[in-house]
Amino acid sequence: MSEHVKKNLWRVLLAVGTAAVVLLLGIWAVSLIRQERQAIQTDGGKQLAAAAQRMDTIAIEAVLDPDGKAMQVSQQLTLTLRTEEPRQELALRTWPNAFLKPDTSPIAGNGDCCPDGFSAGSLVMAQAQVEQNGQTTDALYRYTDEEKTLLSIPLAESWQPGETLQVNLRYTVNFPHAMYRFGWWGDTFMAGHAFAVPALWQDGAYRADSWLPIGDPLSGECANYTLRLTAPKDYVCAAGGSITGVARTGDSVTYTIEAQAVRDLGLVISRDLKKVTRQSGDILLEALAADQATARRMLDTAEASLAAYSERFGVYPWPVYSVCGLPLGVSGAEYTALSMVAADQEGERLEYAVAHETAHQWWYGLVGSDCATHPWMDEALCEYSLLCYVQDRYGDRAREELRQTRIEPAMRITVAGQATPGAPLDYFETATDYAVLVYGRAAALLCAADELLGGRMNDALKHYAQQHAFGIADREDLPRAVLESTGEDIEPLMVDYLDTYLLN
Repeated sequence: MSEHVKKNLWRVLLAVGTAAVVLLLGIWAVSLIRQERQAIQTDGGKQLAAAAQRMDTIAIEAVLDPDGKAMQVSQQLTLTLRTEEPRQELALRTWPNAFLKPDTSPIAGNGDCCPDGFSAGSLVMAQAQVEQNGQTTDALYRYTDEEKTLLSIPLAESWQPGETLQVNLRYTVNFPHAMYRFGWWGDTFMAGHAFAVPALWQDGAYRADSWLPIGDPLSGECANYTLRLTAPKDYVCAAGGSITGVARTGDSVTYTIEAQAVRDLGLVISRDLKKVTRQSGDILLEALAADQATARRMLDTAEASLAAYSERFGVYPWPVYSVCGLPLGVSGAEYTALSMVAADQEGERLEYAVAHETAHQWWYGLVGSDCATHPWMDEALCEYSLLCYVQDRYGDRAREELRQTRIEPAMRITVAGQATPGAPLDYFETATDYAVLVYGRAAALLCAADELLGGRMNDALKHYAQQHAFGIADREDLPRAVLESTGEDIEPLMVDYLDTYLLN
């Protein structure tokens, strides 16, 4: 063999060897990444299981009557008193009753949600029983608010700390004809806030907030839900939980759904929509839309946004995430492990709606807040999170362009009235003012804080999420988390952005 051939042979062998080493290193790196992701996902599952152990349980049997636009419900709530003070009554929120009358409905007069005019919805209670200390009694319940959304159940004996009650309910949910989170359109039923839930106890009393036309209805503590839903056989469903069983009998189908540590059980039932699914690590992704192409686009955005937010704010802990493209007159609505988005949005509007609602899985689902008193605490954080999604998917330049077009203009718009970004819901006179202040200027606060912190806002938000996971945070909890995480005090910045009336 000539010297020239030997040299060429050695070059070939060296190249092959180098390529093999690179390939092995690549396989090793991919393996490490997969192991890390699996460990993170497992940690999320452990976090969820640990949180669920200390929560109340709510079991629901529901039968959908599409022709009657109604749902028959039997429900059992097992509730433990976890505060120090005894109570003489139990209170439940029956949110569908907000839709009984035009003057209490959050969407009456809204042509986008009610294009055919006002339609009533309700929750008609048939029976309420309470089991306490081994005794079961029929409850003499009464409504204590004009809207009939706060149901008070007097107790035969004082409810003591650590004591567990069992409440059994039978009622009918009547859906309004509306393109909204609670309503029906075509053969699609949006069952958001459809079930009776424990009222939020705060400062020695039950909260009695109304469901206002601006913003979201008040959310409460997380609980563990089980739902058995029966519907005609050609109906599919999506819920904020895992479908653990499907039983078909004659002309009907019964879905069994398990949902741990959710703030409310969001539900969509439809025979107008097609479902597509995808496994992303340990998370089952689902999308419902009128056509599979739209559903797949929504699924792509859901997967990418979950990855972006998990990387920055901590792992997504639930085993399923569903996103539904629906006939809605609003851009979207959030529930734990389930998002509703308006299906008539196209291109970037649909993508950003899905990414924004997905961010609510952290800022509402994981970390609850008082959306009536501090609505910015979830909406502004979701708008800030949207920038992170865009940055990961399209780069730094795209993130900055979105900030300039979606957030920065809010600093230059004159808003009538005396509302500021940190104001309660009932301060806002129009939906436009609410969007400018809560979604825009409050998100600008977070961008300014990130600049002040030298790009460490995400680290602070991860710390904030860890501290308040499955709980409810208050306004002072965010600057406290930032101070603990970075050593910087952003409270003066918050006062400047949230509490100052801006004159342009």
